[in-house]
Amino acid sequence: MDDRTMRAVLFDRYGGPEVLYVGRVPRPEPAPGEVLVRVRAFSVNGGELAARAGDLRLLTGRKFPQRVGLDFTGEVAAVGAGATGVAVGDRVWGVVGRTGFGSAADYVTVRAERLGRVPDGLDLVEAAALPVATTAITALRDKAGLRPGERLLVRGAAGGVGNAAVQLGKAYGAEVTALARAANLDFVRMLGAHHAIDHRSVSPAELGPFDVVLDTAGTDLRAFRRLLSPGGRMVTIAFDQTRLAASLGYLAASAVHGRGRVRFFSGNPKRALFDDLAREVAEGRLRPAVDTCFPLEETAAAHRALEAGGVRGKYVVRVD
Repeated sequence: MDDRTMRAVLFDRYGGPEVLYVGRVPRPEPAPGEVLVRVRAFSVNGGELAARAGDLRLLTGRKFPQRVGLDFTGEVAAVGAGATGVAVGDRVWGVVGRTGFGSAADYVTVRAERLGRVPDGLDLVEAAALPVATTAITALRDKAGLRPGERLLVRGAAGGVGNAAVQLGKAYGAEVTALARAANLDFVRMLGAHHAIDHRSVSPAELGPFDVVLDTAGTDLRAFRRLLSPGGRMVTIAFDQTRLAASLGYLAASAVHGRGRVRFFSGNPKRALFDDLAREVAEGRLRPAVDTCFPLEETAAAHRALEAGGVRGKYVVRVD
């Protein structure tokens, strides 16, 4: 096989998971400041599902083929001029960045500052469930300033960010209430939730009050904002894609109207945050939760499974 090319997951039109296929593309070379990583695994994230379906076509355009894959684990294969902090052979995890996708492949090039070292003893396939946990760290520690003894509500507690938030919330000393599907309540209890509630069995009005609300769904933000105690903080990492303008408008308005601004952000981790993630893992406060591991050729099945709902942790795709 020509070593100037590599396998990559591609799609030639917007649509369902069936549009995905494994093709061959040129193998990249690291530019100055970049690192070439031999990918061992990646996870499936909601943003790339929306991109593949065409929901983000204003950003992704109509040039095909397009790629999928946002995060990854692997080994450093080459280091571009001026790239620092990593060396060939290092076990690393990272993200492609906000400019697009592409980690669903044999190799990926990224800026060196978007990489961190995977803790010793952590399997690289299992580790692929954790880069998204940097979002939970940012949400709870930096955006919400969660303090010991506070009451934390995690909405979507069984998902990729949610399961990490439950673990970290308990580690930070909060009283954690987890909203999840009925089938996943034992799972979130095992992660450390003090209270596990079937989100379909209650309305938001029956909950609360909470000092911090972490939302991973992006819907019904007004109802969940009302659950905040005086001085409470709400953080969301999503918005309602079916009501995009209204959802974004509400997020903006919450900053100046009423009690408790809703803080929205999109995860964009760099090395310092990956170092924090490694420390949480090494000190036993956070562990990977892999629902199912798929081979690269079954990436479409992983997308289909995530769209069906009910994930416990992360769907991970193995590249080797």
